[in-house]
Amino acid sequence: MLVLSGTGQRFVGDSIEPFGPGDLVLLGSNLPHYWHSEPGDADGGDAAHSLVILFRRDFLGEHFFEAPELVPISRLLDRSARGVRFGAAEYGPVADAMKRLLKLTGPDRLWGVLDILTRLARSETPHYLSSRGFVPQLDPHAGERIQRVYDH
Repeated sequence: MLVLSGTGQRFVGDSIEPFGPGDLVLLGSNLPHYWHSEPGDADGGDAAHSLVILFRRDFLGEHFFEAPELVPISRLLDRSARGVRFGAAEYGPVADAMKRLLKLTGPDRLWGVLDILTRLARSETPHYLSSRGFVPQLDPHAGERIQRVYDH
């Protein structure tokens, strides 16, 4: 997730931190998260806007990221279980790559996602969001309740 504009508080696992333009984070599966935006003005100024890429770890096959060439990305995805915020060094190149994805289709979009993951995997300044001991308390029945509401 890349925050383009707006400010507020970011809740990820057991972490609460402010967010603003340039906030770049990677969140793993089942990691509780919420962005609380400060209200914008009546004209939409200062409203929070972001770009989000959603994907499953196995979107290219169950063992794709086990290839030796992709071990850095696999490690990045492992680290994302705690949530990872990236620094200013990654922001510019990754922000540009994410914006380009909006204009790409087909295989070009796929290569763009892999390029972004490669850039993030090379980061020397990642910051974990949740503490090492954080364990999400997921309600196994929540999905069933949401599905009933959706069906209704």
